[in-house]
Amino acid sequence: MENLNKMDNPEFYDARMKLEAIHQDIKRLMEKSNQEYLDLMLSNLKKDILNSVSVYISDDIENDLEQNMVNPCKMRETCKEKFPRVVTTEDSHHNFTF
Repeated sequence: MENLNKMDNPEFYDARMKLEAIHQDIKRLMEKSNQEYLDLMLSNLKKDILNSVSVYISDDIENDLEQNMVNPCKMRETCKEKFPRVVTTEDSHHNFTF
């Protein structure tokens, strides 16, 4: 009978509600932390993929240039140096002169 009286006690009810609120706060914090971690992992994955593709394209450009450029040309070395930068870096957003 005494246990029933404790359950009806307003202080016990308040404590229980506070514990439930703390539990919900911790649960939200964990969900937010997990989401932030997943966002960070996804961002890093995107960077890694883009970096890999960029390296592949850069290597492919150099090989294609070497194979397809006119051989007896005074500008050959200049083009081989500058063209890959135009395609693969921020230099492509600027005026580029030879």
